[in-house]
Amino acid sequence: MKKRIMAVALAGMMALSLAACGGSSAKSEGTTAAAGSSAAEAKSDSGEKKSDGEGKNINVIAKGFQHQFWKAVEKGAMQAGKEYGVEVSFQGPDNESAIAQQVEYLDAAIAQQPTAICLAALDTQAAIGSIQNAMDKGIPIIGFDSGVPDAPKGAIKANASTNNYEAGKLAAKETYALIKDKIDGASETVRIGVVAQESNSQSIVERTKG
Repeated sequence: MKKRIMAVALAGMMALSLAACGGSSAKSEGTTAAAGSSAAEAKSDSGEKKSDGEGKNINVIAKGFQHQFWKAVEKGAMQAGKEYGVEVSFQGPDNESAIAQQVEYLDAAIAQQPTAICLAALDTQAAIGSIQNAMDKGIPIIGFDSGVPDAPKGAIKANASTNNYEAGKLAAKETYALIKDKIDGASETVRIGVVAQESNSQSIVERTKG
């Protein structure tokens, strides 16, 4: 989970960097973190001043909002908004199977003409029209978590995510170490099942392959 949260933080920093460079000043609805001038002047760990994001806003669209992980993502996104002086809104569907609901949130975000959008797509193909619309409007999208695989070329400006294939391999390796004695002592073929939470997410698909 720590690696996934770090990936989200990187996505936020990428989007905030875009926000600092320019874009729309339209306001977004929902959970927001509107920072004042003092936040814009906050210093980073290196001692340098962070970018002044006054008038910039970023929509973060996650895969959900009820799970503890997504609550941590929201907290990090809002904190980053305060530190960089950028207005941040956070939305996620009721669960990670609510693909249509996430697409609705994405369409609503695009209509607001934000400076940038951070997106962890549940199903890229279902959102392909919306992603193309964002690109046509010049709204940069930053992918995080599983990213936005197979999106139109040029639509995703950057992606911050775990190498899920390698993560799956590591999980299998560690599992084998725990059950090696049982496997070595088995008199019949050993079968190991992999149970994933859903089948649409690219991150889950890649972990299963790994």
